[in-house]
Amino acid sequence: MESSPQLADAAAAPGNDDRTRRNVACVNCRNSKVRCKASRISGQPCQRCAKLLISCVVDKSHKRVTKRSKLEQLERELQSIKQAFKPSTDGSSIRTPPSPRANYAALPELAPAPTPTPSSAPAPAPAPAPAPAAAPASVPAAGLPPPPQVPTPRPDPPAIGLGLSDQSTRQDVRKRPTESRMLGNLAVSGADVDWYFHKFLQCYHPFVPILRKKDPNECYESNPTLFWVILYVACRRYPRDGIIFSALIEHVGRDIWPMMSAPAISLESIHALLLLCTWPLPSIRFVTDPSSTLAGIAMNSAKMLGCHVGRGSHPHFAVGVRQHLVSSDEEASSTWLACCMLAQRTASCIGISPPSIQLSDEGPKKALQSQEFQDLLAMYEIQRFLNRFHAAMAVQIGAAGGVSDTVVAMWEADLESLAPLLVRHDSDLARFGQLAARLEVQTHYMIAPPGAAGSVRRHAVRAFNTSRALIGLSTELEPHTGFLTHAPQWMLRSNVDAAAVIVATLHSSAAPELGAAEADGLVQRACTAMLRCSVRDADLPHRASVMMETFWSVRHLVPSLGAAPSAWPERLGAGGPGHHS
Repeated sequence: MESSPQLADAAAAPGNDDRTRRNVACVNCRNSKVRCKASRISGQPCQRCAKLLISCVVDKSHKRVTKRSKLEQLERELQSIKQAFKPSTDGSSIRTPPSPRANYAALPELAPAPTPTPSSAPAPAPAPAPAPAAAPASVPAAGLPPPPQVPTPRPDPPAIGLGLSDQSTRQDVRKRPTESRMLGNLAVSGADVDWYFHKFLQCYHPFVPILRKKDPNECYESNPTLFWVILYVACRRYPRDGIIFSALIEHVGRDIWPMMSAPAISLESIHALLLLCTWPLPSIRFVTDPSSTLAGIAMNSAKMLGCHVGRGSHPHFAVGVRQHLVSSDEEASSTWLACCMLAQRTASCIGISPPSIQLSDEGPKKALQSQEFQDLLAMYEIQRFLNRFHAAMAVQIGAAGGVSDTVVAMWEADLESLAPLLVRHDSDLARFGQLAARLEVQTHYMIAPPGAAGSVRRHAVRAFNTSRALIGLSTELEPHTGFLTHAPQWMLRSNVDAAAVIVATLHSSAAPELGAAEADGLVQRACTAMLRCSVRDADLPHRASVMMETFWSVRHLVPSLGAAPSAWPERLGAGGPGHHS
């Protein structure tokens, strides 16, 4: 079908002025690199300028200003400023204006400012000028000193073209000297605070990489309790005096409970709770450990902030008193996975019902793609599996008073088959977590239902071999990485479980064929591994090591252990100490 002649003529014969107008884009459209749709009415702005209510100017000689040209222009301006303030090299004397502080020698000296940076340095000194015949108006006349003048703040030099960003500016601000702090009557110097933060970030932070306020000043300003918790964790091994550790234990133990009474708990408060769950105070007892309570509060508070969605500052949760509690996706996600991992771990260690952590986790896992969080993801996946396992064990024990070995064997096979999916990269912490999870499953062979006939010896030997491998891995890693020196609480409890299984199995009818010297050496290594986690006398690892070492030294006075009902079957995850006591 041919087009109408009238339409063809109208489309093919626009006026010369209109054609010229369409071939030249306006200045704004050229700068924005968008198509300029000119108006057919002469003198009217183009479609984009009319929509944005801006002036529409057509200039054929206009050249678009690129980022490169802007950078070159800024470099030329910077070079001209440097040349203007560059000292003269011809040997002539240049007069320097006197300092306004010259006539006030009694004024206190200001502290030296930190090294200036392009984003925070003050403007250069005024341009030198030839000495005038009379003193300028700004210079005080002799004998009539005016009051001191406060220097007028000058705007920062432009950071465009220097590769600076808001993040780098904030980092430069954080480099101000660390302030000293008072812990009751004890003064902690800024140098000591820097030392403790450095040790925490170097030795402890990799276990639970959640801390976002890594600058001591910022950390104290955001949450003083978190600040003192970090110092307490670092002082577990690296105190710089003999009294600060005891003072920190008393202060943190007193401050942590009022902090949780706030209507809206911030992310820093949650981090303080999680760190205290990971490295509890050494004054705790075996069955009165408050870590599960702290982890539960931290987990519920993280839910109220929307951390479980994997999105920081979620608009559906950042409302009311929580609207000022901001965080990034990475910060919220790492906090949530740490909450889930520690809530399950603390519940299992104390032997109570597992928490509910079976939520959609695609958002948090997607936000944690950095290599820094690989161990956290691996531990979370392992604990998520154990969470389902303990929930199933609770049902079995509640219904039958124990768990049949076929059910435990099924879960153990599932753990082995899912291991490549749970742990996607090899690391010391991931290998330890896998062995600890296997031992946690195998200890449930020891709580068979009453009257059940099973191969106790076969299952006991398997749990014994796993315990032996776990103790061996811990002691092997200790000289190289301080694995036990900086061990979190859940690593200590896994070593306590392994040591209990070793001692109980060696003194039972299911003991493997080992020589006396080899058995003594194995028990000694297990007790040494526990003792290496001790930070002071009479803490949990010290008491556990002394108890097992004492039992082993008088074992010939105690009848051999045999198959018997579990002592505390309702303490689901108490592991070796609960099942063999």
